[in-house]
Amino acid sequence: DAVAMTRHANGAWANEARVYDASRALATDVVRAAIFLLLLAAPFSFCMERLLIGTPNVYKQIAWTAAFFAMMTALLWSFHPAFKISSSPLIIILAFAIIFMSSIVIWVIYGKFDAELKRIKSKRGNVEGASMTRANVLTAAVLLGIANMRKRKLRTALTSMTIVLITFAVLCFTSATTYVGTTSIITGQSTSHPGILLRQRGFRALPPAAVQNFAASLGPDVKVVERWWNISPIDPRDQINIIAGDATTGVRSIGTALLGLSPGEGQLSRVAEVLGVENFKRLESGERDIIFFPDALAEQLKVKQGDSVLVGGIRLTVAGVYRADEFDQKISMLSGESLSPLKYSLNMLDASGRRMDDAAAESIDVDPAAAAAEAAGAYEHLPASQFAIVPSAISRMLPNASLRNIAFRLNDQKQVEEVSDELSRRFGLVMFAGYDDGVRLIAASNLADVSGGAKVAIPLLIGGMIIFNTMMGSIAERKREIHVYTSLGLAPLHVGALFVAEAMTYGLIGTVFGYIAGQGVGTLLSHFGLLGAATLNYSGSSAMLTMGLILLVVFLSALVPARMASKVAAPSIDRSWKVPKPQGDLIRATLPFTINRTAADGVLAYLAEYLDDHREGSIGKFSADDIALSNDGKTRSLSASIWLTPFDLGVRQKADIQIAPASDDQIFEVNVELHRRSGDDDSWYRMNRTFLTELRKQFLAWRSLSPAQMQVYVEKS
Repeated sequence: DAVAMTRHANGAWANEARVYDASRALATDVVRAAIFLLLLAAPFSFCMERLLIGTPNVYKQIAWTAAFFAMMTALLWSFHPAFKISSSPLIIILAFAIIFMSSIVIWVIYGKFDAELKRIKSKRGNVEGASMTRANVLTAAVLLGIANMRKRKLRTALTSMTIVLITFAVLCFTSATTYVGTTSIITGQSTSHPGILLRQRGFRALPPAAVQNFAASLGPDVKVVERWWNISPIDPRDQINIIAGDATTGVRSIGTALLGLSPGEGQLSRVAEVLGVENFKRLESGERDIIFFPDALAEQLKVKQGDSVLVGGIRLTVAGVYRADEFDQKISMLSGESLSPLKYSLNMLDASGRRMDDAAAESIDVDPAAAAAEAAGAYEHLPASQFAIVPSAISRMLPNASLRNIAFRLNDQKQVEEVSDELSRRFGLVMFAGYDDGVRLIAASNLADVSGGAKVAIPLLIGGMIIFNTMMGSIAERKREIHVYTSLGLAPLHVGALFVAEAMTYGLIGTVFGYIAGQGVGTLLSHFGLLGAATLNYSGSSAMLTMGLILLVVFLSALVPARMASKVAAPSIDRSWKVPKPQGDLIRATLPFTINRTAADGVLAYLAEYLDDHREGSIGKFSADDIALSNDGKTRSLSASIWLTPFDLGVRQKADIQIAPASDDQIFEVNVELHRRSGDDDSWYRMNRTFLTELRKQFLAWRSLSPAQMQVYVEKS
């Protein structure tokens, strides 16, 4: 019949709209995946050039890196669907180029800006080697890791192939998908009846056609109840004028809101009890030209039941007078909110922060916090003394009429669950549903699901153990190298970070090549029907899931070997260098550095220049003065007066830095003596941790200087 045809047509239209949105979102996600892979291909190409070619010529490095990147781009272009569904595939390459080049420009500008700030602070014209940024340290760690990988070609090839195969397995057997599902949020409100209430965020207006759509979807057995308001959210003063008696001489009520109710309201609220059962039957029976007044408004207009009034040019009969306070106490909707219209004000915001005078219809946010705020009575409603009640048919004929919510009663919780699930999926609306255990907020949302994790758990574990074994073997072979790192002043944490960087280089090479090559091989096998039941997921979320999972496994596998390497670097119980305890007013410390005879002649000149740049206390963590160099032929010394920040603590000390021969006359060690001149003991000891850390950084910076720069300082000494 016609009703069934309308119901099925509405369902088909709703499904078509959701499928279209889902298809468009999927296409966008696939394009994002291609851009994401191109971004990862840039560092991958650099690592491959360092690993396979390793040319010292910078121009050849750029050429080979570009060649590797072009090869990976060609592979992506040949099989990735993003380049097929896009009407202009070059736009994807252009998007990558814009993001990549913008990042480079930002990095260069930030580096220049940072260098200029340091130059201004230190008043030096040359800041090379003055500090070691984290980016430089990370780059050096990666390059060192690649150099070690080049020394062990077979192990590197086998380990990388393992990660490639694991990446392919994860790509085939896991997937991250989104689907339309329902979300249920408990509001904490007790249920007055089994049924459903639908409204927009902030009680914004619903399209009148929604009533017919819902009625067609629910069938003839369910009565859809409409609730209309006559009030303007833009100008709350723009309301209905009601005249009792003659149009020119009668009593006038200026600015009254109207609440329009439709037959069936008596099944949803206690409104019949307040208005009077016999009086309310007139509205339930479909009588149109009637109005109900609150007692205060009826007294103002001097009307009683049976009198006639003029409402917006329409003559209505007073069907009853009710007590306003009783209406406010007893009448509420299924959600627990008042049935009354909202009390609007200028620039009023809804629970999500949007202006209430924004008429764009939008469903309640499915975010739990926003939904809870929307459902917790976040809005102030008009008291019943400030509006009158009319049939919905009259309300829609008057100015500022708008449908604000729809409600209907159902038989039991089972029917509530079925109807709310179907309507939320079909119309994409949020609704309040009356369950046996209370009112819930039901909404359709795009939910995520990750499947296939159990199928690749064992391969991931095996791959992690292979990485673990590779790194442990590397540590066993490189103990002497680790000790060299320690002698250069690297902390145990930094030594461990070198091995983590090496492992993550394995992960980057394996995941990028495994993902791109794996998708290419998978597409080829699928074309010939050799892939079987395995499928490939080209979405951006799937790419991030796959690569992130592999990199996480590689990272976790490298943690224990990295800790073992740090223990080799510092076998004692103390994992980090600490400031020695003071002996009275004196702290003696030996810094973890060794220096050869030639460097000993220049490093103190370098430190003297560094301290001289801190004569102004506002530019650093300390202030220096009375700087003096001395050399007795065997021991080189640097002394200075140091004020430690914060200066209001009054901590002042004399620092003596001595570079003296160790057991070997060609190897010098660094000793520091700090003599307290003022300040309390605790502050002096605590603040010297920062001062000595800054000194250690300068020794590391000294090692980063070029031989020519070192020679300049040697000549100064």
